[in-house]
Amino acid sequence: MNLSNLKLPRDLIQKNGVKMLIYGGAGTGKTRSILTAPRPVLLAVEQGLLSLQNENVPVFDIHYNITPNMNPAERLNKKLANIVEFFDWLERSAEAKQFDTVYIDSISEISTLVLESELPKAKDPRQAYGELADKVLKWVRLLHQLPNKHVAMICKQEMVNSNNINYYQPSFEGQKLYKEITHLFDEVFRFQPKRFRTPQGMQEFMVCSTKNMQDYLARDKSGKLAEDEPQDISAIINKIMA
Repeated sequence: MNLSNLKLPRDLIQKNGVKMLIYGGAGTGKTRSILTAPRPVLLAVEQGLLSLQNENVPVFDIHYNITPNMNPAERLNKKLANIVEFFDWLERSAEAKQFDTVYIDSISEISTLVLESELPKAKDPRQAYGELADKVLKWVRLLHQLPNKHVAMICKQEMVNSNNINYYQPSFEGQKLYKEITHLFDEVFRFQPKRFRTPQGMQEFMVCSTKNMQDYLARDKSGKLAEDEPQDISAIINKIMA
């Protein structure tokens, strides 16, 4: 090792890109936010892409090459194989270099598919949840460590009751996944509607909430974002990396 190996944090951030976990309720703009991201590519795990049907966004659909004559187990195995194919392409293909931002919609659904695959193999359900955590975390860490790529992992939202307070957080199969993934990401955003006072009176806007609150999880370790930002991923990335 020599002094040339030492880098400033901002230089490493420029090289590694911004890695984000985005969650929220249905219809809060999670999927459509890809339209504001720099040169994005989307891994579509869920089939709800109506909000993008008229947009020019490159999508890899895990349901491709699934035929009506396949039984449920074959369809599940094909979906998982397609996910592996996408991650392999992302990591190894020269074609993937043309994209600056990787969207996963959603990592929650990936965890559900993996658990569905593992439960029939396990004598003890705890074993299945262990395999679930190992497999999904392997993919999450691959994405988190991708150089020169921004990553936005979309999650479903769940509500838990904590000390008689309804608390909103990203949803995963298994507590280990929740703890590991939410701990891994420096940027955790909740997409939600909020009301603001304007010259025309109180109006509702969809926002990207970045600060942890009593009733929901959010995080911005860069310290550069406002409590509520517009749902503009390029603008958020530029603020963090400035």
